[in-house]
Order: sequence, then structure tokens, then C-alpha cells
Amino acid sequence: MEKESHFIPEDDQSIKNPLHLIKENTDEQVNDISEDDIALNNVVTEHFDLKEGRSELQSEVKEFSPKDIEKYNLLFQKIIEYIEKEKPYKDVNFSISELAFALKTNSLYISTAIKQNGYISFNHFTNSYRINKVKKLIVENDLSKVTLMYIYTECGFSNQATFNRVFKKVEGITPSEYINRLNRM
Repeated sequence: MEKESHFIPEDDQSIKNPLHLIKENTDEQVNDISEDDIALNNVVTEHFDLKEGRSELQSEVKEFSPKDIEKYNLLFQKIIEYIEKEKPYKDVNFSISELAFALKTNSLYISTAIKQNGYISFNHFTNSYRINKVKKLIVENDLSKVTLMYIYTECGFSNQATFNRVFKKVEGITPSEYINRLNRM
């Protein structure tokens, strides 16, 4: 069963930068730009707020059969099992390509399985997983004996600035606020 493809070629500059229609025209030619060109510019601008290199338009048109959904859910379970067993998230450079290679599939399938399960991207999934591990280690360890740096590096964050930014993005509070709330309980 073939699905309709809504692929937009990367080399189509009118899609990547619709304003080139205006920039490339001389002052006399600007008056020749049609309402269709302006409408195209508005549509492209609205739908191409890029998230991880993919347009919202592309993700909106994808529909999956129940069989596809089951296939991606099974793949997602394999992803979770692999991550729990092998702990690749501890590696700062862990990538979707490495995960695809380990599971003998391709990056697109991995990405789709992750998105089908509520995550925006592979990075969102990995960072959410890392933050959950950080929270678990904070609760399990005495922070007077173990540093927060040890905990976040153990979970795959390379530096404190990245850790703080990702923690706040995922949890809505800073790591310090999280620890203070735990201490008040």
C-alpha cells in the first residue's frame, strides 16, 4: 500500500526562502508579483517554522494505518529496552544513527516511532530520558556526598549550562528549585 508523499525538495529555494521572490526582483518587477506569490509566501512562512529540520506541514499530513502504529509501538518498546539495558544515553555524543545501527533499522523509523509516542524529536526523547534519570539519582543519593555534577555527567550531559537549560525546559523549574522542593518534603 503506497502512501501519498508530500516531499519538498531541499534544493527548492522558493520553499526554503520564499522572500527571494521579492529580493530578486528589481523595483519595476516588484509590481508584477501576484497575490498568489504573496499568498504562497504567507503559507510557506506559516507552515515552515522548522522543528528538527522538518516542517509542521509534513508531520500534519502523515497518517498511519493500525498496522503501522503497531509496528512503530513495537519499535519504540525495543528502543526503551535497548536504552535501559545498554545505557547509551550516558554518552554525550549518542545519536539517532547509533541507535538505528544497534537496532538494525534506519533513523527515519526510529524518529517516527519516537514521534508516535509523544516526543518532538530524538533529542527531546533522549533529553527527557536523561532528566528522568537525573531526578531518580537525585532522590536515591545523598547530595552532601554526591555532587550534582557527578549526577548530570553520569546521565549524559556534558556541562552544567546544557544540563540546567534542558532540565528547565523539560521540568519547568531549575535543578536547584527541584532539589529545594524535595528537601521541603
